[in-house]
Amino acid sequence: MKVKLTIKTVVLMVLGLSALGSLEVTAQQSHSLVSQSVHHVGHFLSDTAVTAKVKAAILDDKKIQVASLSVNTEQGKVTVSGFVSTMKDKNAVRLLVQKIPGVDNLDNQLRVRRSNESSVKVYASDVATTSEAIMRLFVDKQITTRHLHVATRHGEVFLTGAVPTNSEKQQAEKLVNEISGVQKVKNELKVER
Repeated sequence: MKVKLTIKTVVLMVLGLSALGSLEVTAQQSHSLVSQSVHHVGHFLSDTAVTAKVKAAILDDKKIQVASLSVNTEQGKVTVSGFVSTMKDKNAVRLLVQKIPGVDNLDNQLRVRRSNESSVKVYASDVATTSEAIMRLFVDKQITTRHLHVATRHGEVFLTGAVPTNSEKQQAEKLVNEISGVQKVKNELKVER
């Protein structure tokens, strides 16, 4: 009987020791999980702070015109979206955000959207450009034809119609390119002899 008791005791001791070992592993795992959670919470809080700093910096800068601003930060990567009035504003946001501590990478998804006032100015400028182009083409002695059509959209001038020579086609493009505010000339004039 005493032998059986000893075997029972040994078995219980072995089971007890293995339970203690598993408790130690579980404690190590728990410590690891807690460390990971603290790390994730730290990233979350850090990302939240960066988001707040970025948003405040953009909105506080009175020179930057921005609408529907959205800022998101994930592990130091900041994504900025919304609308700005000009490319200058978009570039200003980029320069501003890159200086903020905690910003490791910037995805600038801001889109340039002209206001209605700006659209009216662009339209008026296009009308003035078209008028000046027609006048220059009409008074130039090297251009003999009057079968030209001129249209302007956002600073890009479209020339269509027919001219008798290639030199007239080139002269028409040259004259229009000299007009202030012309960004590009799309010369679709056909040479018809």
